[in-house]
Amino acid sequence: MASDSFYTISTVHLQNNIFSENQKNIETQSDVINLSYTKVLKDKHHIGISVLYAATVGNELRNGSINGKSFYSQGFQEPKFSYAYLAKTAKKNDGQILSYHLSLIPSFIEKKSGGEKSNQAIGGNYISYEVLWGQTYSTWAGFIRLFGSRNFRALEKNMVSDTEYSSSGYSTYSLTFIGRYKLNKKWNLFFSSGMQFVRDVDVTSSKKSSSALIQQGTGTTKDIGVSLTTKERRYSASLKTIKNQFFIDDSEGNYKGMFERYTFTFSATFF
Repeated sequence: MASDSFYTISTVHLQNNIFSENQKNIETQSDVINLSYTKVLKDKHHIGISVLYAATVGNELRNGSINGKSFYSQGFQEPKFSYAYLAKTAKKNDGQILSYHLSLIPSFIEKKSGGEKSNQAIGGNYISYEVLWGQTYSTWAGFIRLFGSRNFRALEKNMVSDTEYSSSGYSTYSLTFIGRYKLNKKWNLFFSSGMQFVRDVDVTSSKKSSSALIQQGTGTTKDIGVSLTTKERRYSASLKTIKNQFFIDDSEGNYKGMFERYTFTFSATFF
């Protein structure tokens, strides 16, 4: 990759399924277009910015409404700023890889949910950090990915119930093992499996004196995909799944269930 900058466009389809023992099952989906630009500084230092536009089919029940009608919304999310330090890079086919990544999404748009006037804002500041370490060979490559993120206190206004929600800050951690198999000079297969842990979240409502505690706990992640690399472009397609159980402790009753997310991504990078 000789270019000192590159662009990536990604299309993403998200399917979220929430299965609860004593509540209505909920399905939501989003179609996302993500545009990103990365600038290479002194070889090992990369900075970038990305902008996301999403069209979502949501459910009012998930956002505090009692009727549970589906609604359609669309809009931009706040931009994400990123930095990467490539401490070690493999030369040709063999060698070690070690990189550090940091990203930030500042919150400056009021988050609205629960109806046609809802938007795609995140509601609170978000920061993530990642370490990727591994070894590449002529055909195979293996990596370990350590990831952590922090969602800071978030505010959200439901447009249907006219209720404001405040969510406490929480952290997410994950450990992922990644494999890559080179079919030939252009084509690669990649796959991963890991575990993630999400800390508890307190959600308070402007119409209730007590808060609800959401325990998301430990979940699993899996990913499989393929990529094609030429001199000027790289194309990739992948399917990722996330599954974890949850438990909600609320003054109106406790219940538990299962959260599933399926993510299909197609991306093109231009060097």
